[in-house]
Amino acid sequence: MVIRQCPVFMVIAAIYGATGGEKRNNVGRNMVLQNLLFNNVSASAFITGSAANLLAAQMLEKAGARISYGDWLLALLPLAVIQCLIAWWTGTRFLLPISREDATPHIKGGMQRLHDELDKLGSISAAEIRAAVVFFAVLGLWATENLHGIRAEVVALGGACVVLLPSFLGLPKLGVIKWDDADIPWHMLIFSWGAYVIGGMVDITNIVGFAVDATFKAWGTDHSKVLIFLVLSGVFGVTTLISESKTARTIIMFPIMISVAKKFEWDLIGFCLPMAFMINQVYVLYFNSKPANISYLSNQYTMWESFKFGMTQLVIIWVLLALWTQYVMPLMGFNSKLW
Repeated sequence: MVIRQCPVFMVIAAIYGATGGEKRNNVGRNMVLQNLLFNNVSASAFITGSAANLLAAQMLEKAGARISYGDWLLALLPLAVIQCLIAWWTGTRFLLPISREDATPHIKGGMQRLHDELDKLGSISAAEIRAAVVFFAVLGLWATENLHGIRAEVVALGGACVVLLPSFLGLPKLGVIKWDDADIPWHMLIFSWGAYVIGGMVDITNIVGFAVDATFKAWGTDHSKVLIFLVLSGVFGVTTLISESKTARTIIMFPIMISVAKKFEWDLIGFCLPMAFMINQVYVLYFNSKPANISYLSNQYTMWESFKFGMTQLVIIWVLLALWTQYVMPLMGFNSKLW
């Protein structure tokens, strides 16, 4: 997503005088940093947004608390929208304020270039229409899983089969691409498989549960639910600064969250699902994720500017997450109250 959008944002930034390097301004900084945050945060809103999301859902299901696509969407999509709006407002008004001069286009006729590039794309093709139909059909079936009972994995496999369907007996082609044209990242699938195996081993051996029990025996058990929630979600968020792998962080942290919830007999989904929102908060430093690395190469901002913007948003969502869990999610039917 970031790779495809970067050229578009670079053109828009250049129109407002931000071409990178010595010619940076807050239009370019906001354009790239906001895009990076929006991409990552939007991934938090969907159970299929990243492999780490799916891993967290699998761990919850193995612990006896299955979360559907629709429930995940209901709980976290509105929060994702709110965080993006807060990031845009704080970024453009306070952290990286855009002056009136910067907000004035520097390249005469620059917007016409965007219109010209759009015209070059031509009209929508039949294959693109078919792809859109399959895409929205899959999303619809995922979102309504609680109504029809078809698991998300089955829907995903069905959608993949449809887009690869060949033409039969001269009938109109139903598929979108050929198998040879599908650029499947097998290395990522193998990596995800290994992550699922490790997660299963952690769950079966209960090694994390033993460590949690030992920790609480040392500290004592007189701790409030909200304090434990803030500590675990805070640690989960801070680990984004030192690890590029969302999957590795989830393998380490999610079993701890599940074990803590089980120990105190708290609702697993109500306690753990909100913290899954911290999985994709990987935008503070350029080495925190691959999209962050790609965005940094645009040369539109410094590491300090990225840290200032990203850490502010990370702290804001950490506090907002506790309030969301306490006051909003119970209205959606989740047993998530913290105090």
